[in-house]
Amino acid sequence: MKDKAGDRLVQHIEAYLDNRVDCSLLLEDAEAKETAVSELERLEVELTSKISTAKETARMEAEVAFKTRELELSELVESLRSRIRDLNVASWDRENAMKHRVDELQQALQTSRSEVNKLQAALDALKTSTVSSEKVFASMATST
Repeated sequence: MKDKAGDRLVQHIEAYLDNRVDCSLLLEDAEAKETAVSELERLEVELTSKISTAKETARMEAEVAFKTRELELSELVESLRSRIRDLNVASWDRENAMKHRVDELQQALQTSRSEVNKLQAALDALKTSTVSSEKVFASMATST
């Protein structure tokens, strides 16, 4: 019985030692897990911070690009408006010059018509005078 009790005692001691070894392994595993979880949490916080920073940077870059494009378009619109004003002024000037030229041409035409009428009247008077002179010459020629 002593052998049995001794064997049992040896088994208990071995089990105790095995259990103790297992406990220390479990303790090491728990500490490693805790370290890994802590590192994971740190990395998650770091990643979240980097993502947030990247999003903010991208938003700011997009905003700057938008403002730049908006300014470029605003300048283009102002340039086009200025060009339209210049073209309107030039068109108005040309229109006024054309109206002035038309008035000058109409006045010249009226003057020419008046001169033609005077010349026509003078020609008619000359024809009448010539016919009268021919009659006088004809009657003088027949009387001699």
